[in-house]
Amino acid sequence: MTGHVLPDASSPLGVWVRQRLRDDPLAWLTTVDSCGIAQPNPVWFLWDGDSILVYNLPSAHRLSHVRRRPQVTRHRDSHVCGGDAVVLIGAAEIVTDEPTAIRPIRFRGFHQAGPNDPGVA
Repeated sequence: MTGHVLPDASSPLGVWVRQRLRDDPLAWLTTVDSCGIAQPNPVWFLWDGDSILVYNLPSAHRLSHVRRRPQVTRHRDSHVCGGDAVVLIGAAEIVTDEPTAIRPIRFRGFHQAGPNDPGVA
């Protein structure tokens, strides 16, 4: 998927699309399974201005779907933007030369935190 398929970057739609691709980390990736059934899955992605990177567990079924049928769609959740939509159609490829995903080694966080609240970790 290349940047030239997007609306012109100087147009209001082009600006909006690029902002959504840059700022919205969650989208739906739809692959097609061996029975020909669409399989939409929420994924976190990185957009570099030209392509979309999605990390997967090696056991993810969508990898076998992509090997069989690389045609995919990617669309964002349109509910949070009043029904506006960005749908991208492309061919996925499985790559092995990307950096590995971040592996956390420690957690620190708060949930409805207060000094006597068990939500403090």
